[in-house]
Amino acid sequence: MPSFVRRLNESLRVGNEVRVVILETNGKQVRIGIEAPRDTQILRAELAPPADHVAPESSATLEPVSPRTPGGRE
Repeated sequence: MPSFVRRLNESLRVGNEVRVVILETNGKQVRIGIEAPRDTQILRAELAPPADHVAPESSATLEPVSPRTPGGRE
């Protein structure tokens, strides 16, 4: 599983259509914003069906994202 370090207002991209932004941090909590096409289903893990019930064609593969500028900031 890829692991990233992001600061407030920094983001990361998943594919070409999904962007995840760190909106707020408060102790151990992090508020994120997700920009994605309207037809993209986004669920908290505890509400999603177990991974073994997901159809193989609907599973996504994450690929590393090249930073736009030095230090990985957009």
